[in-house]
Amino acid sequence: MTPTHRTRPPPEVGRGYPSNQRKLPALIILRRTRYLATEPPKGTVFHAATYLRRAPGWPNARRFSRFNREVEAQLGYTPGALAYTLQRLLIGREFWTLSLWSSRESMLAFVRAGNHQSAAEWLKSTEEELGKFSQWESVQPSLNLNDAYHRMGVPLPKGRVWVAPTPVPAGWRSVPR
Repeated sequence: MTPTHRTRPPPEVGRGYPSNQRKLPALIILRRTRYLATEPPKGTVFHAATYLRRAPGWPNARRFSRFNREVEAQLGYTPGALAYTLQRLLIGREFWTLSLWSSRESMLAFVRAGNHQSAAEWLKSTEEELGKFSQWESVQPSLNLNDAYHRMGVPLPKGRVWVAPTPVPAGWRSVPR
């Protein structure tokens, strides 16, 4: 008698994925919100959304990170800034913002001055696609980034969102986040 041989496919590597099709780890998205006013004003609020993709490489990552901190500090003392949400990939080049303003004029004054202006000039010099921008007015303030993604025409980032704990002032509790 000859022994019977079973033919089995080779074992797969990983958790159910063949070695040539390993599952990529989920992206981690960091998000934080800051409230600069105790409550949103009655009436129209101006919204400004930005999607940026910085140039590749560590020198650009370090410089982008420095500009980010400086622009965020500038937001803290700019008249007319009400609140903002920043979101970025933990590892990656994509960055989103949504800010609320008392008027379009106050937002433009912020954009055209100080650290924000320097950061914008640096981004333009990198010869990379800057990103996308959207601005709109609404009587209902919103810090919900899904609306901003839609208005800018950019896809929603896929991954786990880690939200930094931020106390929400009583006047902002009814505002969508």
